[in-house]
Amino acid sequence: MKYFLIVVALLATGISSGQGFYFIKGRINGMDSGKVFLVPVSKEFEESKNQLDSSEVHNGKFSLSINSRYKEPFAYRLLIVGPRFSNETGVLIIEPKNQEVFVDSISGYVSPIISHSTIQDEIRNLYMPFFKSLITSGLKLDDKTDELYEKFNESPPADSMKKFELLRSKLVFEGDSLLVEYCKRKPNSYVALWKLIERFESWGYKSEYLVAFNSLSNKLKNTETGRQFQKILERAKSLSVNSPFPILKLSDTSSMATLFDVSKYGKKYILIDYWFSDCTPCLKAFPAYKRLYDKYKIYGFEIIGISVDAKTQLQQLKSVINTNELCWPQFVDFSGDSSEKLFIKSFPTTFLVNQDGVICKKNIDTNSLE
Repeated sequence: MKYFLIVVALLATGISSGQGFYFIKGRINGMDSGKVFLVPVSKEFEESKNQLDSSEVHNGKFSLSINSRYKEPFAYRLLIVGPRFSNETGVLIIEPKNQEVFVDSISGYVSPIISHSTIQDEIRNLYMPFFKSLITSGLKLDDKTDELYEKFNESPPADSMKKFELLRSKLVFEGDSLLVEYCKRKPNSYVALWKLIERFESWGYKSEYLVAFNSLSNKLKNTETGRQFQKILERAKSLSVNSPFPILKLSDTSSMATLFDVSKYGKKYILIDYWFSDCTPCLKAFPAYKRLYDKYKIYGFEIIGISVDAKTQLQQLKSVINTNELCWPQFVDFSGDSSEKLFIKSFPTTFLVNQDGVICKKNIDTNSLE
């Protein structure tokens, strides 16, 4: 792990028409050239849809600016790209005022230090220690997974990977439980709110996240960030387990626009698989899906593939379908509207839809599916 010292000064504050404009100037020790990007923690917010600044690094120095309509803390990361590395910092919750920021480790697990910021102090001194054992376990699991891929030349045994996937699922479950507990303990905390938003961004809707949000104070829920996130949660909940699977505007593999409606497939259990042609975990799931499809299709089981490849990757997508001999229907979500509507944050994402067109399972593993 490489360590760097970044000094960021928010030099100017101007409020105009409900907006704040902040300059960010910084220095990176040990890095003479490269580039720095300002990255939002969540892409769901209007703030993150605006053009965010980036800066070339010259002699270890860079300059960024934030033009924000929010009058409350907003969460970012700094993506720092050097000649031989690229990595993001931990969460940086920027308050609408001048601040000095120090990043002592360019790691997603370590958040920067902001001088005289009680919010950032809370991340370092309360939140991170609260999750310390979980973070340690996650880092160890990452190392073991990397070792396994290296040992077997990027093709580890399925049984070993299944074991690691179960361990990772357990860690995610424990992390969700800890987050709920943290929100109950710190109901007025912007850290709790933004960490909840960050986790939703990673994993999509879960009932635990609604419990965590409801544990926050009314004061925090009534901030602009809180109100907007509540609307996002409500939309996501309407597309969760026990909800009808929606009709989607998609394309077929010939780029012809079409409507996808599960009711057109009759009274079947349907596994809807969101994937893309460069997604290694997606491709590794195909052998198990093919076995189950061949075995249970005659009993009323169907699989529908929905790729999120871009139009420029259409030929590659067709090649992957042919090479893997995928014999179930395939659709393409070129625009990404479908995956955005369903709050799909990672791939593969699967929905098991029952004979009434209702989502009964999400991200079900192949053993449970069978």
